[in-house]
Amino acid sequence: MADDSLLDKVHALSDLELALLLCLTSREHCLVSTPSDAIDDLIQELQLVVAKTFGLSWVIIDCTPSTTLEDFASALLLGNQASPSSHSPTASRNPDSYFTSRPSTSHPRTPLSPLTPGGAFSSRIANVVLAKNLDRAPQAVQIQALELLRTRRIFTRTSVQTAPKQFVFIPVLEASSGGKAHVTAHLNDFLYIAYWHNPQDGFVNLEEADASNDADTASTGSVVKRGPGDDSTSTQPLIFESVG
Repeated sequence: MADDSLLDKVHALSDLELALLLCLTSREHCLVSTPSDAIDDLIQELQLVVAKTFGLSWVIIDCTPSTTLEDFASALLLGNQASPSSHSPTASRNPDSYFTSRPSTSHPRTPLSPLTPGGAFSSRIANVVLAKNLDRAPQAVQIQALELLRTRRIFTRTSVQTAPKQFVFIPVLEASSGGKAHVTAHLNDFLYIAYWHNPQDGFVNLEEADASNDADTASTGSVVKRGPGDDSTSTQPLIFESVG
């Protein structure tokens, strides 16, 4: 019988969190879209979902018509990501996973980084790949993405990289409404879920992060300040892949 506290956590998940949970548990992949003026907020929300809710690592591939096969393969690896601050969302007071409790340092406005759950960079494929505007990439790059999903491997200039056990590939696209976001046909058919996020539904984790930062700013004059690891909330992850 499922633990009641775990069920409560699942019932409290947002639509985006549920979509990712379904993909993780079924070993499938999904396409997520939103109007063009909200795509950056959607990317930030997904980063927070991956890192805070599930305690997994992530990378962002910002695709353009000039993205090459080498660019794509290299960007999949955690150790090859650009400076975290260039892509990271606003972090909350407690950047730990919603489902796990780990020591952390509270820094208002400090960005999340695409680290492994253990807190260190490593040259491996991230658990979750956010392929922003993948539909703009050349067809060859989109076919390479399809091969990654089929084989769970990708060839870089120096090695063959294998996807981790918990692995989800998410094209994040611009679309004015549901059903209008597409990648190349064969890759589109391979994706398990297509979800259009209405910005009017909000970005739960991003809004909570902003609220936490506002609270941090208001309490800067407090005499007693919490230090690293002084988080009173302690929860267990739904899905957590240990990194050896």
